[in-house]
Amino acid sequence: AKGVMLTHEGLSEISRSRAQVFSESGAVDLLLALPLSHVYGLLNSVTRMHMPAPGFVALQRKFDAVQWLEIAARVRPQAAALVPSMLQLLLRQDLESTDLSSLFYVTTGGAPLSVDVREEFERRVGGVRVCDGYGCTEVTSTATMNPYGAPRSGSVGLPLPGVELKVVDERDDPVPVGSDGEVCVRSAGVMAGYWTDGRRDDEATAEAVRDGWMHTGDVGHLDEDGYLYVVDRIKDLIIRGGFNVYPRDVEDVLLSHPAVASAAVVGRPDPVLGEEVVAWVALAAGATTTAEELVGYSRERLGRHKHPREVRIVAAVPLTSVGKTDRKALRARTSQA
Repeated sequence: AKGVMLTHEGLSEISRSRAQVFSESGAVDLLLALPLSHVYGLLNSVTRMHMPAPGFVALQRKFDAVQWLEIAARVRPQAAALVPSMLQLLLRQDLESTDLSSLFYVTTGGAPLSVDVREEFERRVGGVRVCDGYGCTEVTSTATMNPYGAPRSGSVGLPLPGVELKVVDERDDPVPVGSDGEVCVRSAGVMAGYWTDGRRDDEATAEAVRDGWMHTGDVGHLDEDGYLYVVDRIKDLIIRGGFNVYPRDVEDVLLSHPAVASAAVVGRPDPVLGEEVVAWVALAAGATTTAEELVGYSRERLGRHKHPREVRIVAAVPLTSVGKTDRKALRARTSQA
């Protein structure tokens, strides 16, 4: 594992830029369920320091959906910072019986957000707007945010003030608008380098950061107005019989099924096709369905090479300590089964 070396200057500049976008919502009080040991949680807390109006940050020590609702009803924040898996877990609760009337702005990042999840949360929590953003630890968490007043469905928003963004091909040449390529970021928040075995890893750093541009390893494209759309991680790409399958495309379809609360897709080694698509799903409270039904549901909505041939229903999709899908654990479980 590699450590990421960030600077105080980068944290200050990115949080200041983030505060400019955040403050456009008019929200001042924030409920934060992200650990401060993770850059996304840290950045959210420092962002509050740069806000023009006074307010508070209420910290939840460790995310628990039931407790989060209790805290929200008690402290009455206008805003909350979550990751998509937390939204999915909240959707399994009785949101309508909780007083969330103070909440009108939710920012999310750290993983792709399904449009269906966003729309259901906004529908069930009246008056709230969920705005997705994008970044990674290597750029001090955030590179883009959807403006509160002009969010774009399916997009992770516009570059923060002071952040440059480009999408390139395998030769590092910019691709046309609307074409997929690797997302690259240049800003004050770009890391000082990777840290491995007690020293700066110059080789890994030079591979990731070239001419000041952080090559994120994410696939995405820009629209004509500069909004970014992230497709998936390059390393999570499944190649089935020579066809590229992005897990997010499959996960979004599964999440549109009324019985599915959360979903994660990984590749399983296959002697003929190279990889096979395997989906892990957790069901909504009280819901029932079968793996066969979910395979058929996906087949009807995805290309022949994309739909999962195997669906495994579990009590909960495994998450990392910061609420992201633990694909490493899923790949291990997939290969063992």
